[in-house]
Amino acid sequence: MDAIAGSMALFALPVWGAVALLGVAAFAFWIWMIVDCAVRTFPGQNDKLIWMLILILSNILAGAGWIAAIVYYFMVKRPADSGGRPHSF
Repeated sequence: MDAIAGSMALFALPVWGAVALLGVAAFAFWIWMIVDCAVRTFPGQNDKLIWMLILILSNILAGAGWIAAIVYYFMVKRPADSGGRPHSF
């Protein structure tokens, strides 16, 4: 029985380490998108306010700030960095 518990512990440690690493990466990405939103100039008058609310409240209310950060990345950051116009509301 001790051999099974030991092998399970050896398996669980890398799995939890990978989960923790993904969590830290998602948090860093979320912060990066908040900073980008704060310094970016938007075409619309209220676009910055709306995006900041989406980014921050999605994390506070749903714990899914990383999802909002991914949406922001593909709707605003990536098109604007490649010379296109970011999507607005």
